Amino acid sequence: MLATTPIWNKFGRYINKGATGLAVCEYDNARLTIKHLFDISQTNGREIIPTNWQLDNKIKAELTSRLSYTHNLTSSDFTECLNQLAEEAVAERLDDYLQDFDFDIEGHLFSQLPKDGLLSQIQEIVKESVAYFIGKRCSLADDEIHTGDGMMTIAHFDSIPLIARLGHTVTDISKGILQEVERTIKIIEQERRMTHEQNRDELHQEGRSAASKPSNFQQQQGRQPALRQVRQNGDGVPARKPSAAVYDFENGWHTDGENAPGSQGSSGENRVHHPTEAEPMPATEDIMEKTRHLNSLRSSAEEIVLNEIVFR
Repeated sequence: MLATTPIWNKFGRYINKGATGLAVCEYDNARLTIKHLFDISQTNGREIIPTNWQLDNKIKAELTSRLSYTHNLTSSDFTECLNQLAEEAVAERLDDYLQDFDFDIEGHLFSQLPKDGLLSQIQEIVKESVAYFIGKRCSLADDEIHTGDGMMTIAHFDSIPLIARLGHTVTDISKGILQEVERTIKIIEQERRMTHEQNRDELHQEGRSAASKPSNFQQQQGRQPALRQVRQNGDGVPARKPSAAVYDFENGWHTDGENAPGSQGSSGENRVHHPTEAEPMPATEDIMEKTRHLNSLRSSAEEIVLNEIVFR
């Protein structure tokens, strides 16, 4: 992974101190420039995970299917698909890269060739160079990349302007194709991860369902909780009962009289007994002693309420 210092900084990585860049000629807008590129190993900072271009046969087949569909190609072979992508891209974009080409060939052998023949030769060498460029990036071996005789004329590009223009043209066209291939690879990998996670979740759900089921009917009967009596529905909405007595630890019981603790209600049943009847407040000025006594009364009251009202 090579990039200039501004590009690395844009992605949160910074050039190591003392690192030496790779000087590269770049030709753009009929102007020759030099840029210094640094490999990712010469940088530090935010982690960047590069695309895995070691493509297996399944990804190659999936890429061939999707790219052929997108570009209306006829090939079912990955290598041939890349060749067709290269041919299509060069045919569509080459004219943009040959503007002011006449200045590059002044006094050169190319200036003596028929223009149509020269353009055809340039188109062929660019197409095969792009096919080779993207094929190598997609981890194809040399014998898997099908090229013709176009590269045999590369020795004729023997001047700096011609070499720079050819390099810029091939690199830029290849970059566009590889960016599309990379996007498609990421989509395929994302779909694979989603499918894997979905299958894993389904397996976990099936495992939980199988574990929750009893192995046989006897186990199901053995684990069945004891049956409880179901309360029958009443004859209607019952009449509102008077408020129950409430004990205030400072002022004693507050009640309407009918349901007072120790008294009998309308049904004649004994109600909750007054806690202070059995444990009167000690005659002492010790605050701690009174507090302990009140806490004891609170516990007794809670126990009485639970036993005689809640669980009755």
